[in-house]
Amino acid sequence: MLARHILAVLFVVHVGLLLFTYVPEIGVCDVYTLPKTTYIDDEREINDRLTTAAQFQMLSAFEVVLMACVVIAGKMLPASAPLPGFMLLLPGAILVGVIAVRMRHTGMLGCAAGDKECCSNMICLDYHLTTLPGTIGCNDLGDPTQQIPILWLNRKTYCPVPHWYDSNTATLCRGLRGTPNLAACYQYGCSSVATPVPYYGVRVLMLNAILFVYVACRS
Repeated sequence: MLARHILAVLFVVHVGLLLFTYVPEIGVCDVYTLPKTTYIDDEREINDRLTTAAQFQMLSAFEVVLMACVVIAGKMLPASAPLPGFMLLLPGAILVGVIAVRMRHTGMLGCAAGDKECCSNMICLDYHLTTLPGTIGCNDLGDPTQQIPILWLNRKTYCPVPHWYDSNTATLCRGLRGTPNLAACYQYGCSSVATPVPYYGVRVLMLNAILFVYVACRS
């Protein structure tokens, strides 16, 4: 069936998109130096940020495994035979992952009140940002004079420990936990201008996954 061949193509496209989005990120943020002025929660905050990124990336491995199972099952069946009913649970799981993880974090369906891991509720670089360098404040925005200068075109601006986290910033924001988690903003692709690669990469991945689910359910 033509649908089986389309599924194989969509699977290859999905793997290619993941490689394009994530392979250049390997090792980018592995080396970092904490400033002399550090806070007791800094290491814990680093672990929290790394865990958040790992959980988001795990969805990609989850999608690849489920897609591969569907494609392999389709190849093993006679061309005229539809996928067994229980196999349709796999594309269903892919769709749940897209909605519960990718759409939730990017806020494509809107952000729930109090969801601190949804783009619109996070302190991220504004998508209208065109100045170089830019500025961003501490998480506690009660004092509008608390501004941190950043170079928003620098990839290391979006590391769990960003290059702009120095002793002055640590003192101003009372530690890494007091700074905006721009690493999550980058991971989720919250800005088409400041973080264009993950912004478009995540959305094309979602579109491809949804198309895969649709074709799988029709095959």
